[in-house]
Amino acid sequence: VSNTLAQIEPLFQVDELGSIASRLGSLRRSLDTMGHLEEFSGARERLGQFEDRLEKRVSSKLKEGIESHDSGATKECLQIYEQMQRRDMLITRYTQTRKPTLVKVYAAFASGEPAPAPEHGHPPPFADKLHSLRQDLIAGLGVELAWCVEVFPDSGKFAAALWTDLISTIGEPLQGNINDKIFKGDFGEGELKQMAAVHACVVEMAVQAAEMLTRETLPGAKPEVEEVLKVSLSVMEKCQREYPAKEGKVLEKLAVRWKSDVTRSTSIAEGLRIVEDASAKFFSHLHHAATRAFALTSGGEAMAIARVLDEAVSALLEAFRGAVVHFRAIAGVDGGEGGGSKDKEKDSKAAKGTPAKEALSAEEEEDELLGDGDLPGADAAEYDWGYLQGALALLKVADTVKEKLKELDADVRDQTGRYAKGLFATATVESVRKQPPCMYIRSDKQRLPALEKFISRAQSREFITLVRSPSVLQTVHGKVEEFLLDTALSFVRKQLVGVGKLRVWGETKKSKAHLPSFSSSPLSYVTKIAEHLFSLPDQLDQSGGEDGGDEGSAESAFMQHWLARITGGVVHLYVETILSIPTLSPSGRTQLATDMQYLTSILSTLGAPALHRLEDLLKLVEATDEGFAGACMAVTSLDRAAIDKMARKRQPMA
Repeated sequence: VSNTLAQIEPLFQVDELGSIASRLGSLRRSLDTMGHLEEFSGARERLGQFEDRLEKRVSSKLKEGIESHDSGATKECLQIYEQMQRRDMLITRYTQTRKPTLVKVYAAFASGEPAPAPEHGHPPPFADKLHSLRQDLIAGLGVELAWCVEVFPDSGKFAAALWTDLISTIGEPLQGNINDKIFKGDFGEGELKQMAAVHACVVEMAVQAAEMLTRETLPGAKPEVEEVLKVSLSVMEKCQREYPAKEGKVLEKLAVRWKSDVTRSTSIAEGLRIVEDASAKFFSHLHHAATRAFALTSGGEAMAIARVLDEAVSALLEAFRGAVVHFRAIAGVDGGEGGGSKDKEKDSKAAKGTPAKEALSAEEEEDELLGDGDLPGADAAEYDWGYLQGALALLKVADTVKEKLKELDADVRDQTGRYAKGLFATATVESVRKQPPCMYIRSDKQRLPALEKFISRAQSREFITLVRSPSVLQTVHGKVEEFLLDTALSFVRKQLVGVGKLRVWGETKKSKAHLPSFSSSPLSYVTKIAEHLFSLPDQLDQSGGEDGGDEGSAESAFMQHWLARITGGVVHLYVETILSIPTLSPSGRTQLATDMQYLTSILSTLGAPALHRLEDLLKLVEATDEGFAGACMAVTSLDRAAIDKMARKRQPMA
């Protein structure tokens, strides 16, 4: 050992690199055969120093040979590295030397502007430019592989190492370039579709590189197909991670635009057309967005996709809620025009003040005594049923949205399950062509367990992937139902305004004219409400006069449900109005009983719920002074506060 080490130094002086490598290699093998004996530790250290000197001297020649693709010079250096058992260092030198050549290809792509397309005069889309880069990189890899076959026994591993190093260098800036070119500034569905073309281009590059570096005809050891595919597809990792959010941004803009269009509408009919059209188109966009996102991420971002879709549906429903608020304002159900009916302007003379009245006719005196002129709704225009029909149509849209939400949820579950089959399978050229895998998610220890759990739960039809939307939809659906009910009751509310303050309830004076009994006929507000109620069944009938409206059908059940809710609302409003009357004279009670009997019979015919409250209230109104206490004991549906109010407002018989 000592003699051999002593002979090496002179060889360095005459630059006999081949002889040096041969002797060092022989010594290395001898020492390895003898094992790690302490007596030879010094020799091993000196051997390593000589090898480092040799590698430093030969590296410059190796670099020159690799740079110029000089096969002969490179093979000589290869033999030296083989003798030193430094093959890994040889691969490193090769990749360091050749990578700049391929990096220049990317640099030209990143800095250059695409030439205008001759047929349109516009630059070609970014995907076309990326396609050219793919061709240039694959062509460059082909040149390198062909030269490696001439020089290195395991040429595939050398070329694969170069490719891996190249992708790790250009991957991040390439992804940044993709985002800047496609998603910079305002972007829409066109850019999202272009992203699919970019993904297809990267997949094709991965497939071509894998086929080239692992083909059977290559001599020596070859890289694993899956590893080459993983390296190549890593170019899309950042884009894939961020892609669901890009889809969400486009969907959010659609929801905002739709809400703006609805709130600019001037009628319910116009706004309803926008709502119907927009909701149908929006769910179509949602399904397309889900399909694109699953395809681009291969299911690896299934949870993010579900979250983005959930947020988009919630944005749609918030716009829907805004539409309901806007429609309420148009219909005037919140203290506005009362469902479209307008008060007539008061007589101009009454507004200005007039001299003492002349003698009144019997009819005029009766009108004055009854006080109908105090009713804002007494002369209201005919109720506009278009508002109720608009509310019914809006409820139908809300029901449709509910079904479409279920379909979207099922679509997310189905696509999650379909892509999960290939998400964790071994990647091959054939499988990647059919369904490119999301390679990076496999090594993400933080997110992978949650994804696996999500995939497992998505196999159940009971699992809900869109967790927030159903609760938001329930709230919005309630707002639509409230709008429908308020629209149907708006005319009734209008008629009842001021009824509690009519003079007739507390009137005790006698009229000059011979007045008939106060129980002869109901007041106008009651008859108008009755006419309105009798029209409700036809307005609520959704069967269009077809057989579907028969008893037991869905249309019939719908009509009965809403007829009950509306008439129940009328009962509540009328009871509250009666309780608001400050005082009731005997004659006033007689008139009120007539009104209540008439409206009760109408409501009973229509099957109004909770009618017993109005019936019990009628018993208290009809009761004589002597029988009032007994009537109070007999009623069961009225609370103590209501009974006390009725007791305080009664005036005894003269």
